[in-house]
Amino acid sequence: MRLINNLLILSISIAFASCGEMTDYSPYDANTSQRNQNAKNITKIQEEQQNSDSLVFIAISDTHSNYSDLRAAVKAINEMKGISFVVVCGDITDWGLSKEFEDYFGLINRLNIPSVTMIGNHDYLSNGKLIFNKLFGPTNFSFDVGNYRMVMFDNVV
Repeated sequence: MRLINNLLILSISIAFASCGEMTDYSPYDANTSQRNQNAKNITKIQEEQQNSDSLVFIAISDTHSNYSDLRAAVKAINEMKGISFVVVCGDITDWGLSKEFEDYFGLINRLNIPSVTMIGNHDYLSNGKLIFNKLFGPTNFSFDVGNYRMVMFDNVV
């Protein structure tokens, strides 16, 4: 009987040890490698635009559907001249998973200009709001750029 119990414990231990990859996409994971990216980028925007009397920005949305489209958009935006910043209007993830936020951040961070990211309804799923708050900051915020006030409003809830 003792041999059977030991074999059972060993089998269960091996099974759990081999499941490491299964926890990479837990809906409860809220770890992020970066913090408060919107505040950091807003500071850059304000510094770069403080003496400008005009403002040109690009708004994109729903980047979660196909990250290859986001990759292409980043490349196209990097080739444009005279753009002050990019506003991403939410839905950057499918399921609000930390891995999806990290994938998005890895792509949007390739921009040559600052970006500001808003939250969308898909981003609220799982622990998405918590992850968003850590990675980007508050879901409602505003900032001034020269004579302009940019208001970012979370209308999901």
